[in-house]
Amino acid sequence: MRDALTAFAKRRKDMLLKKVDATMRKNPYTFTDFFNAVWKEVKPYIDDEFIDYAIPASETVYGKQLLEDPAELRAELEYGPDEGIYLRIATKGGRHMGTVKSLDNSKEAFVMMGEIFGRFVGEAQEIYWDESYNFDFKYVLARMYNESGRSVVGTYHPSFEQAEQFAREKMETGKYAKARIFDLIERQEYELTA
Repeated sequence: MRDALTAFAKRRKDMLLKKVDATMRKNPYTFTDFFNAVWKEVKPYIDDEFIDYAIPASETVYGKQLLEDPAELRAELEYGPDEGIYLRIATKGGRHMGTVKSLDNSKEAFVMMGEIFGRFVGEAQEIYWDESYNFDFKYVLARMYNESGRSVVGTYHPSFEQAEQFAREKMETGKYAKARIFDLIERQEYELTA
């Protein structure tokens, strides 16, 4: 038992918390920023000849910061008055995020626009998970990473001290390779390694 306590104390002492270069945005995502970031990931999967345009909603109408969960999206698909199909993407709360228009208005094009929306939602969820610290500037986020560098656990805390305590306790289990603490208020990042 004493050896286990000694090993535990050594592991805790050896954990190093250091400030790292911040990867966080200086300002929270806006509707335009987020739509453009997601579209950048979706566009390579679509034939350039198929899409007429993809434009984000006007920020003057909806304010600047994207406050709703951007991973919960709705779609409205409809045929255009002359040509093409319109895919209107909105948040779950109904705020219009952007529009994608096709050049084709066939049944196959309608189905393809539905697939584009599916990919858009998938990419939106991935960006939101990977960059959740870029959507809210009120808390401190502690993220735990496995050996392959993938974030597997993330929790928000009201203070840096609580986030650090959480990260240290998780690191002590030996299940995680590292922890990152994102101070969303001060826009600083710290890494905790064993």
